[in-house]
Amino acid sequence: MRKIVPCLGGLLPFVARCLLLALIWGIPGLTMAQSRVTGTVTSEVSGETLPGVNVLVKGSSTGTVTDLDGKYSINVPESGGELVFSFIGFVSQEVPVNGRSIIDVDLAEDMASLDEVVVVGYGEQRKATLTGSIASISGEDIMRAPTPNLSNSLAGLMPGLTAMNRSGQPGEEGSSFLIRGNATTGSNTPLVLVDGIPEPGWERINPNDIESISVLKDAAAAIYGVQAANGVILITTKRGVAGKPVFNFTYNQGFLQPTRIPEMASSATLAEYGNDYLERTGFEPRWTEEQIQKFRDGSDPVRYPNTNWADGVLKDFALQESANLNIRGGAERIRYSLSGSYQHRDDIIKDGLHDFQNFSVRSNIDTDVNDFITLSLDLNAGMDDQMEPSQTSWFYIYAANPQYPIYWPGGYPSNIPSDYGENPVVTHTGDAGYDNTKVKRLTGRF
Repeated sequence: MRKIVPCLGGLLPFVARCLLLALIWGIPGLTMAQSRVTGTVTSEVSGETLPGVNVLVKGSSTGTVTDLDGKYSINVPESGGELVFSFIGFVSQEVPVNGRSIIDVDLAEDMASLDEVVVVGYGEQRKATLTGSIASISGEDIMRAPTPNLSNSLAGLMPGLTAMNRSGQPGEEGSSFLIRGNATTGSNTPLVLVDGIPEPGWERINPNDIESISVLKDAAAAIYGVQAANGVILITTKRGVAGKPVFNFTYNQGFLQPTRIPEMASSATLAEYGNDYLERTGFEPRWTEEQIQKFRDGSDPVRYPNTNWADGVLKDFALQESANLNIRGGAERIRYSLSGSYQHRDDIIKDGLHDFQNFSVRSNIDTDVNDFITLSLDLNAGMDDQMEPSQTSWFYIYAANPQYPIYWPGGYPSNIPSDYGENPVVTHTGDAGYDNTKVKRLTGRF
């Protein structure tokens, strides 16, 4: 006992300090005193119990969900706090605990979200009565990420819609779509309709002209028949409203950068691998150790260069810009929405020739002949002006041999002995010729 007592005398203060730290830092297994709260969540309108309602202790990660009978049970700190009840289609509630052990909650329906109108294949339908597999998004959400190509703005905004972009060339940067994955080994392109009709160049619609976009999946797209086998994308543009003319002007300036640039092998590494290959195939090495060292240390950059073609050809960033002017208004019997848009994409290659411009005009006019007949005239005109070199490929930047300079002394471009035999600086800047393509579009609906 004489040996144990002194040990306990020093151990007890240590244990007390550990317990105090545990309370402060929240070591697992040691928690503050808690009490249990139970209850039932019901609908304020129908009085029926609601299963699957999220119940969360405000300001913490402690939560649960109601069971099939709408009942829940959760631990809360004895000091009190608030419970947050949330459920899709209902208004969230925050209820103080105030020492109670039973808390029953009636959730009110969120009429604003249920009354939202979704465009479907045969008109419009309220979300409250919607049963088909449909995803929708408003024009305001699309305007948060404006791009010169509308197809890129839809990426990641709607469930079931996959957007894939395989090019960054100005004018060719559109995305391809999959609705719920690949459905066939052939074309998986969905049907795209603008105000109910196919419209060429729909990717160039300015986000400011869009009211909403709906994606019809599975049976929801059956009304369009076999052409909707890969799903349907419905784009609804803005229309006029009765009232004084409202002018809306927007301008967006953006910057584009490559997300990832491959790190290519150096000239010295290429020479070492080349020698190794030649020796294993029965030939003499091409480069001596002295030459490989010159590639490595850069002591003779003219005869033994180490060229980073991506760094020498690409700029740090490219510019993109878009502008839109919209006028909406009308009287009791006639309403109009007029807009003009401009979009531009610059080249990310130094002194590059790639360039793309788009000009478009859209006019939507509605006239009420009487209480039963409405006449509508929609016109859309646009022009794409695309400039690109006649002979070009992004792959040439990475296929070029680093053991050759971009320019020889005197400013003459080098002639690279490669599988392609092309200098990216020459081809991408248009010194080998260029193509100027102008596409004009006009669509109408009456």
